[in-house]
Amino acid sequence: MVSDRLISLQELLTDLYEQLSGQEKAFLRAPDDDKTRIQQKIRDRKKEIQKFKREYWEQLRTEARSLKVPEVEAQTTITAIAQEVEAVEAEAIYPNEAMQILRQILAELQKPGTPASGKLKATLPLLPGLLGYEVELDTRGLLHRVFPPVRQLVGK
Repeated sequence: MVSDRLISLQELLTDLYEQLSGQEKAFLRAPDDDKTRIQQKIRDRKKEIQKFKREYWEQLRTEARSLKVPEVEAQTTITAIAQEVEAVEAEAIYPNEAMQILRQILAELQKPGTPASGKLKATLPLLPGLLGYEVELDTRGLLHRVFPPVRQLVGK
């Protein structure tokens, strides 16, 4: 069972990302005089998102230890994550450190003899390492590709 706080953080992050998207669109359409002000708002919104992401990951990491995941659901999630990680690895557009974390995740997911639920719980702490890369990289896109299977599983 997922805590109310984790659900609240998911909703909050969704709202903040929608706001960020709106601000980024406004920046593109804004006259030059307004761009600096909007850029500052975007920077502030990203800081706010980072704060809540950290809390989200800490909460998820804590709850993952006690989360009871049926083996079939865990295996389905593991398969989906592994496929996305392999696809991202093939693109090779991320820094070496991010790629190393992805390789660690893939190695954890492919360990023989470990139940899928155990692999999933071992993988969750590795994902926050990707969150430190922001600014120019499409880390948000990367996480939106790799993370949905975990979110679906935890949201059940």
